[in-house]
Amino acid sequence: MQRLEHKAPGRVQKINPRHTSQTCNACRHRAAESRERQSRFRCVACGHQAHADVNAAKNPHLQAGLLAVSEIISVLQSSCGIICV
Repeated sequence: MQRLEHKAPGRVQKINPRHTSQTCNACRHRAAESRERQSRFRCVACGHQAHADVNAAKNPHLQAGLLAVSEIISVLQSSCGIICV
């Protein structure tokens, strides 16, 4: 958390991550079955597919009105070395 605050001062907010890995950021449907594998997300309702971490990272943004999605991904990549596919 401190590293993110250093990289994005004033733009980091703590949120509850509960169910973000099971919720589709395209249609908001939540189902454990949508999490096909550790790294793969495929929504059982709308068919949206994404890397599971990228899908989960977009959900808090939608819920809390935080950063633009591109900013979230950029911060994650620079801070954690996550590769988005």
